[in-house]
Amino acid sequence: MILSENGILPYMKKGSFLIDHTTSKPNLAEKIHKECSKVGVYSIDAPVSGGDIGAKEARLVIMCGGDS
Repeated sequence: MILSENGILPYMKKGSFLIDHTTSKPNLAEKIHKECSKVGVYSIDAPVSGGDIGAKEARLVIMCGGDS
């Protein structure tokens, strides 16, 4: 829903942050970052680990990556 034809990216203001919590392959995060950079949006890759059990037990972990 970020990069699709009806995705959110074209509607984001320059200088805003897109925080992506999906857990996917690194090349998708790189593609999102590249497209965000073209329009002046900061991209943070922030997948969540722990799954349903981690959520129920309040043990989720969010890992973040992006430009300094």
